Formats: sequence, C-alpha cells, structure tokens
Amino acid sequence: MEQSKKSTSLYSQHNGADKEYHAYVREKEGAWTVDFAHGARGGALKTGTKTDTPVDYAMAIKIFDRLVNKKKNGESHYTEGAAGTAYDSIPDAKALFGMFPQQPTAINQKDLQSLIPDDGWGFQIKANGENRLFRMDENGCGHGGNKKGQLVSIPSHWVEEFRAFGPFVANGEHVGDRFLAFDLLEHRGEDLRGLPQRRRYAMLCRMYEGMSNVAPSFGVIECHYSQASKQALLQHVKETQLEGIVAKNAGVAYRQGRGTDTLKFVLREICTCIVIARNAQRSVQIGLLNGDGVVVSCGNVTIPINKPVPEKDDLVDVQYMYFNGVAFEIPVYDPDNKSPRKDVDRDECSFQQISRHKPQDQDHHLGTFL
Repeated sequence: MEQSKKSTSLYSQHNGADKEYHAYVREKEGAWTVDFAHGARGGALKTGTKTDTPVDYAMAIKIFDRLVNKKKNGESHYTEGAAGTAYDSIPDAKALFGMFPQQPTAINQKDLQSLIPDDGWGFQIKANGENRLFRMDENGCGHGGNKKGQLVSIPSHWVEEFRAFGPFVANGEHVGDRFLAFDLLEHRGEDLRGLPQRRRYAMLCRMYEGMSNVAPSFGVIECHYSQASKQALLQHVKETQLEGIVAKNAGVAYRQGRGTDTLKFVLREICTCIVIARNAQRSVQIGLLNGDGVVVSCGNVTIPINKPVPEKDDLVDVQYMYFNGVAFEIPVYDPDNKSPRKDVDRDECSFQQISRHKPQDQDHHLGTFL
C-alpha cells in the first residue's frame, strides 16, 4: 500500500445545523496518526486525535475509513466536500501553552456608555471567534493556546506566514482561517506584559505595519481611545450587527484570566419561537413561521436543569447572538423567565422578529476597524 497523507472534508446542515468535519491521516515520528477538526462552518475548529499513540499506516487507514463512514452514516448526515483548511499536528491534550489569555467580564450598555468619555479606556470590536494565544518561537515553530491555557492545533499556514514577524507572543481571536490580534505580550525576546495596554497595542501596530501582504492571515483589531471614535465604533457595531465591544483599561499591565481591566458588552436579541419537538436530551427543536405560515426549523436550544422542558407547540423565548440563515447561534432558553409564553399569539412567532443576521463577511464589516 502506497503510504501518503490523506484527508477528507465533510459538511452537515441536518436539523438546522451548519457544521464541518475534517479528518486527516498524517505522518508522525516514523508512524501515522488519525487527527480531526470540527465545529461550526467558518468558525474556529475544535481538534483532536483518534490515535493517542502513532500506529502503522494500514491501521491508520482503517481507523480513518471507519471514522469517515461513521460520520457519513450517523445522525448528523455528513456529506463530502472540498478539502478545508489544513491544521497542524494535534498536541497532547495535557500540554500547556505557558500562560493564559485575558478574558473580559460582561457589562451592560449603561456601564459601557460611562466609559466612552474616559480616554483611559480603549474600545475594540469583539470579533466572533475563539480567544487564542499564538507564539512564534526563535526556531520558527508556531504554537496556539486556548482560554484554558492548553496547547491547541492551529492552521498550518499561520506558521508559514507569521515567521516574518520573528519571535513573538500575541493574544487575539481565531476567526475562520485568520488570527486577529488585539494585544502583544512578547516581541523578539522582550516580555511586554508589564507595560500598559496602550503601549503594548502601539507596539503591536508597529510590528504589523507593512506586513499585510506578507502575512494575510494576520490582522490587528484597532483600539480607539477618543470619545468620538469610541462612539463611532459602537454605532458601527450596532449598524453592521457585529458581536459587541471589548473595553480595555489603557493604563494597566497585562493580567491573564478574567478581571475588571478588560470588559465586554455583547449585543443579543430575544425571539419568541414555536417548540417543534422535544429531543432525547434536555433540549427542544424550535422554529418560526415563514411568509406562508409554515413552521421552519431554527435549530435546537438546551433547557437549563432548573427549568421544566416545554411541550410541543409551546411558545418560548430564545436569546441569540445571530441567526445564520439556518439556525440561531449561541441560543439561550428563556432568559427573561417568561416561557412558555401565554401572552403571545402563535402567528406572532415569525421570521419578521429576527433583527440580528450573521454578517456574511466579518472582515468586511470590521472595515477600517481591522
């Protein structure tokens, strides 16, 4: 049997989902591994491996074929598509990155508005991705880290492109196939974490200056400090239906983890939906009426353990980040404790309620703020 790398990309839109699944056979340490990456289409993918210890090629192909067939014939009904983004080898699940990223604390719009006149706070767009640390070491090797401080797999082309910056560590968002940086923590052997946020951000901009063609997968999320520019940024986020705003205390050092130096305001909406069916677990399938009065599925929502599972045809409130054309993203059941709704008529549960549609091209909507 000819021994060579192998990959397959699968996609599913079953039951209102929009998912992708990639499987790889890759050489490692003179043997072979079967790795995978999966998640919402176009988002940062979760990665893993079916071979904790590398195996011979014949066994790897057997595991790979069994995995692909299981996905095609399973409940999600995956079908094949063009090959997706290649990811680097899956790291040991116990391996640590060496530091933790900043995680913002949620605030309401009133609190956010109070920071607009204060030029001691900077505003950045909250990109719709996964919090990601990235390190390029002195040997030209790239490493990714998640919010738990663990090593994670990253797109292979990041490493190839980002070597042009030299050694550095940055904190940012993994959005689609790109790394959108919002902070610089180390650069060419210098630890920058003790510097104030405003200075670290200025150094990030200097590192990136003139590099957009060299490293197209790297971007910098602009930070705004003046009252006028922060007000304009908030208005832009609302008009283009981006996820929200992250506020940074401009005068403090980098503090990893969650704290009050980094705050977030997230835009969400509530929609009253029709329960189409109760699922096997604690979740229900929800839907809305189209223009012909037909109920169309909008995906599933999990029911918290402290609330009863609604019945079929109940009308329930669902909070969501976006409607992506197929399903609600990040749905939350009954955020206002009013479900099942008795004060809403069934014919009010239509697609006309939806006010936040997912931007088709987040980079485009970030516009001059990226």
